[in-house]
Amino acid sequence: MSLGGIESLVCLPSTMTQGAFSDEDLEASGMTKRLVRVAVGIEEAEDLTADITAALDAA
Repeated sequence: MSLGGIESLVCLPSTMTQGAFSDEDLEASGMTKRLVRVAVGIEEAEDLTADITAALDAA
């Protein structure tokens, strides 16, 4: 995982960057397992909107 690239990235912090935290620690910090992080890159806004919409529709 890289949050320093130019491409957009979507991840679940509870399983990636904060994966070592216990459920109690996540809850105490205000983070839930349903939290989604979107790191926006340099793509066109319309392309990002279309991709996110398609992903949500498929979920």
